[in-house]
Amino acid sequence: MRRIYRCFVLQLKSEAEIAAMLNLEGVPNEFGRPWTRGTIHQILTNEKCVGNNVYNRVSFKLKQTRVINPPDMWIRADHAFDAVIDSDFFLATRRIIARTAVSG
Repeated sequence: MRRIYRCFVLQLKSEAEIAAMLNLEGVPNEFGRPWTRGTIHQILTNEKCVGNNVYNRVSFKLKQTRVINPPDMWIRADHAFDAVIDSDFFLATRRIIARTAVSG
């Protein structure tokens, strides 16, 4: 996981490039499947990597459509887990993703 963050932040590799690199090396994801851009993106944006637990992002009732809740409704527990990724790396990742989303 640290390698994914280093490749993204320090080497400026895209999510797709990181997935392709891991697949070329024969490294399976946690489910034993090939990597995709989406699975790399999920790792890069998951706050659990820095020890935070965030829930209530979505809600739904039976036989109803899923509703994405606004951030002010999310329930946060910062430092709930031991961090795997340094918070500076995570914040740098967020800035890169936000900049890419705006420009791209």
